[in-house]
Amino acid sequence: MYLLRKWYIDLLTPGGDYLFLYFAFVRLAGFTYRSLVLHVAPSGAGAPITIPLKARWHQDRAGDDRTVLVGLESGGMRISSEGCRVLAVDKGVSLDLVFTPSTHSGRQRVRIDGPRGSHIFWEPVCLRYKVEGHAQVSGAPIDVRGAAGYADFLESTVLPPEVPVRRLLWGRVHGPASDLVYMHASGLSGTPAWSRLILRSKTFEESDSVLITGLSESAPDKSPANGYLLRAPLPSGEFRMTVRRRKTVQDSGFIDQQKIQLLASLAKKVTRDPRSTKFLSSAEIPSWGKGEFTMIDEEACL
Repeated sequence: MYLLRKWYIDLLTPGGDYLFLYFAFVRLAGFTYRSLVLHVAPSGAGAPITIPLKARWHQDRAGDDRTVLVGLESGGMRISSEGCRVLAVDKGVSLDLVFTPSTHSGRQRVRIDGPRGSHIFWEPVCLRYKVEGHAQVSGAPIDVRGAAGYADFLESTVLPPEVPVRRLLWGRVHGPASDLVYMHASGLSGTPAWSRLILRSKTFEESDSVLITGLSESAPDKSPANGYLLRAPLPSGEFRMTVRRRKTVQDSGFIDQQKIQLLASLAKKVTRDPRSTKFLSSAEIPSWGKGEFTMIDEEACL
């Protein structure tokens, strides 16, 4: 009766420009509703830009590579663990981007069970892509040379009012020889909790026991404020990371962002009007060496 699938793909340039595309579709009572959003946060003082693009059709495949093909008014998009292509010319947007995988995710999945056998799946599509091509949005070019890309996938058969998650933290960061993604989801009052950290260094390692705490007593676990400490046990030893949020790069409700017309005003009533904020942040990771690593992290309240 109800199926929601979402694909998220992004790039972060060495200069701090951040771009993501977010495609989602809902199937409900025999109807399909699609949404495609482009968001750009420039590195300078310019304001972030969110542009909805018209998805004319899509085709998603059941294979392990989580491939989706999306047809646009002028162009198209393909997201896959084997590589991605974005070609779009519309509303002041000119994108011609190729994402080549540098490493795969290992296919680790988080499953959250809902009532009556329903479920939520989250999994990375690819931990790191090499990005080439060109991008221009609202007349401003984005230099993608040296950019690192990332993609993940979410599927839900849980009706929105019954989703057990109330708070979600997510982040991804790249080092010269390492890639990392993590998520931590929790219910009301912090329990139950579901989490996953995936690290690629010399080998793949993962943990399903991610602990997040505030940077000080004034920022308790439930409110990371300007940053947080992350710890997770791995086969090679405990992983530690300090995240400090530097700049808000996207702040909106899920419904506003996705523009899924199916739900419109009704959606905010049946989904508790969820909100999502993404940050350009810096990470200190002792096991990766000295210095800070630029990253994207997100906090959502559902």
